[in-house]
Amino acid sequence: MANKMLGIFILIATIVAQANAAQKHEIYWKYGKKYDHVPLQSFNTFEIGDTLVFIYPRGTHDVIEVDEKSFEDCVVPPSAKPLTSGKDVIKIDAPGKRWFICGFKNGKHCKDGGMKLMINIQKPVAPQGGRKLPN
Repeated sequence: MANKMLGIFILIATIVAQANAAQKHEIYWKYGKKYDHVPLQSFNTFEIGDTLVFIYPRGTHDVIEVDEKSFEDCVVPPSAKPLTSGKDVIKIDAPGKRWFICGFKNGKHCKDGGMKLMINIQKPVAPQGGRKLPN
């Protein structure tokens, strides 16, 4: 009986740990695919510790994190540091909004191809006072 209870406890602990694990979100970055705000946000919750992986054929696109104005206007800022590996990993490390565009052809992929993505990272929820188990 004790072994059965231990097995159930381990199973429950594993499920809880997986539920709290950071998520990897793969974004297949493609010209003509509309990313504007909705597709990922309506299906995923982004949390601190998650990662975004922008996947595309190397040399065909890039990923640039920008501010809201540059995002709306599809403008590549002069200080931009494009990611160009074709498998660009971005760690989510703080709550709030973040904006990404493809800056290829001076922002044309963003403007005409819809290659821009805004995400909203949720603040971590503080754990509520747990219940005490009876002695």
